[in-house]
Amino acid sequence: DLIKKLKWDSDFFGFTVAFVSSKILTESVSYHIEKYIEENNIKLTQYLCDCHDRGSVRMAEKFGYHFVDIRLSFEQKLEKLIPSTLNEGYAFGIATESDIEDLKKIAHHIYVDSRYYFDGNFSRDKIDQFFGNWVEKGVKGAFDDECCVIYHNDKAIGFCTIEYNIEKTANIGLFGISQEYRGKNIGLNLLYSTFGYLKEKGYTNLNVVTQGRNYGAQRLYQKAGFLTKKTELWYHKWR
Repeated sequence: DLIKKLKWDSDFFGFTVAFVSSKILTESVSYHIEKYIEENNIKLTQYLCDCHDRGSVRMAEKFGYHFVDIRLSFEQKLEKLIPSTLNEGYAFGIATESDIEDLKKIAHHIYVDSRYYFDGNFSRDKIDQFFGNWVEKGVKGAFDDECCVIYHNDKAIGFCTIEYNIEKTANIGLFGISQEYRGKNIGLNLLYSTFGYLKEKGYTNLNVVTQGRNYGAQRLYQKAGFLTKKTELWYHKWR
């Protein structure tokens, strides 16, 4: 399939959303996609393009897609691990449902660098709700599989949702630190603790993606030892 409708996204946002499955856009592919958009009354079409593919970039622009984000993929091999240095009163653990409300508060407003905010066609309340729902699903294992947490005096102050893959690799879904705890190496210690936890479970690689305009996240991941794996471009097309 060249394009597929995203049911969850469509239900959540209240309008039809689709994703272009084809990595390469040609004239022919684009006309087939246009036909699908028209026939299925798609309001938002999302396309993720290899940054090196000049032809697809130009074709996206020709067919009315607009650039909304740079997607950076990072990879960390879980070999040499650095122990976390959590101060007294801080602890690492796996989130339970009793943590959900605290985690949702952290998730609100931390994704202002996301393509949804940058696009300008989404309500900010809806975007905050989107990421709040995501972290809740991570805790419940309904979307991502688990949610690693840093606690301070038994209160969740930072989280990292994890999705497990078959080949002993894992992905970070969402990552967030409570505003009042930023700049205190909490993020770095959460990553180091997560590395150790995953290695104990037999995982060998950890992947994460972030936005091109989120310099803080990029610096954090690089400081923790992640290496750049891939750069892609997000495009949105509205009708």
